[in-house]
Amino acid sequence: MEKNRLIGPQIGLSYYLSKKVNKKKIKLAKKILTQYVLRKKSYTPKSQFGSDININSHLSNSCRMEKAAVLFLHMVSDAQYYFGPSCFVDLHDWLMTSLRICQKEGLKLILKPHPACFNKDLLLPVDQMYLKRLENLFGIKLQQINPGSLSPSKLKNVHFAHPQLSPVALIKKIPHILFLTHHGTIASEAAFFGKTTIASSAGPYPKNAKFVHLFNTVHEYENLIRLWKEGRLQHPVSAKNSLWRWVASRRLQIEEKGHYFWFLLKKYRKKWNIENPWTFHLELEKRARDPKVYNQLVRENSSLIKMPNLKGIRSEIGN
Repeated sequence: MEKNRLIGPQIGLSYYLSKKVNKKKIKLAKKILTQYVLRKKSYTPKSQFGSDININSHLSNSCRMEKAAVLFLHMVSDAQYYFGPSCFVDLHDWLMTSLRICQKEGLKLILKPHPACFNKDLLLPVDQMYLKRLENLFGIKLQQINPGSLSPSKLKNVHFAHPQLSPVALIKKIPHILFLTHHGTIASEAAFFGKTTIASSAGPYPKNAKFVHLFNTVHEYENLIRLWKEGRLQHPVSAKNSLWRWVASRRLQIEEKGHYFWFLLKKYRKKWNIENPWTFHLELEKRARDPKVYNQLVRENSSLIKMPNLKGIRSEIGN
């Protein structure tokens, strides 16, 4: 069991990156990422796992800014330490550190809540409590944010964007835009448009990735933001090639593994009398901890699911 706890970080970094990437996979990677960016494809089924981005959203001209940083908030119920510990105590520490650095550098900061936090089928208590904390901290009502504008907070130069606002809408109104994430997929979307993202090294991106700037310490984080503000943090010419290789070597493998999870969901949700995918996710985690149940799942699905992939699901949902 303890050994399997290490599978998560290994899957996130070395496992996917060790896969051979050929021209066919690169071509498919470009197609897949384009579908994600244009929301022709969702990272998770919208009907089951939270609201997605509205690609048709836009911002009014009054929201135009010359330069700003956009921080994409995570769900605090998310697996922050899936890829190992970062230099922050938790995701709130990351938020407050980012706020402090941006204020010190005189940068306007836009905070964008995670859209899944507002889905009625995924109202996890911890996320709802954290949203309330943010409302009290910044003096804002998140449910009242206008989709076509940025809502000012009680803190100077800090605004909130609607959870479903498209990154495209932000890019159109902010020529010089910096994307900040701890471990989110927005880094790949920003690179798709040739924009800069700064993220924690405790995430899904390899150290040699050229399409995202990674930091290991708070000092490095602060320095990267300062360099961007001064116009000295640029994407190399090879950034797009690095992006396609990452999508081909990791994103496609995640989709393959995700297929098995949804297969298990379809097969067992009625048998276990569980309709909600999130509840099923937790129940599968609970049952997979029992070696007897786990082995039974392998036997029952051996003809359709290769054992290594089922182990991948087991590690993905937690051991």
